[in-house]
Order: sequence, then structure tokens, then C-alpha cells
Amino acid sequence: MGARGPHDDFETAKKTIHAAYAEFNLTQDGDELHRKYISDELEYVTRQGTFHGPDQFLSELEVQRQKWALESEVEDVSDAGEGAIIVRIKFSRIDRETGDVAWKAWPAVVVRIQNGKFVFFEGYIDPRRALADFGVEQS
Repeated sequence: MGARGPHDDFETAKKTIHAAYAEFNLTQDGDELHRKYISDELEYVTRQGTFHGPDQFLSELEVQRQKWALESEVEDVSDAGEGAIIVRIKFSRIDRETGDVAWKAWPAVVVRIQNGKFVFFEGYIDPRRALADFGVEQS
């Protein structure tokens, strides 16, 4: 997995993860998220390939944010070893006009945190796959 190197210890990284998700839920501000929590060295893995730097990640976030209010609730954070952390979330897209939930999913992301910022991010549609890929027992 990418973004190898020194990483924040699990408890410190866990606090960063919770803070970043909570702040974005409140502000919906991708630029502020980048400034505070996303490294310029971010490695972002998608089905379309691997991207370096925050531009692709922030662009995809902005496309969604323009259409919906986004809500991500951290449900569980697991230490996957060697700096990798599996974050299981409840993700919702909310219609800005009606306040109705337009779409809801329970994916996972694998992240690495260094110096209080995300340096690696890969989404998993099925959180069981993320757990299995890293040999983490489901809780």
C-alpha cells in the first residue's frame, strides 16, 4: 500500500480522523478540509487509478457537495498495522431543498495519517473486503 513511511500512532491518527470528519460535516468546506487535514502529498486510490496530490480527491468531493449536503458518521476505526487504518463510516447524501436522505451507504476507507494529515486514502464499497484485505477481524 502506498504512502509508506513514518505515520502517526494509532490513537493520534484516530483523533485526526474523527476531527476531520466532524469538521467537514459541519462546514462542508473542502478547502478548509485540505488546509487542515489533507496533505499535499496525498496518495488517492480509486477505480480509475492512483492519483498523487489532493486535486482529484477534492474535485470528486466538490462534485458531490454541489449536489447534496454530505454527512459521514465514523462508526468504527480499526488499526490495520503498519500505519494503515480502516475507517467504517455511514455516508449519506442529503437533498439540500427537502432535507431528505437521497442515498445512504456503509463503506470503509483505508487511510494513513502523517503529521495530523491524510497521506493515503482508498475507498472500499464493501467494508468486509477492507477488513479481509488487511487481516482485521470484524467486530
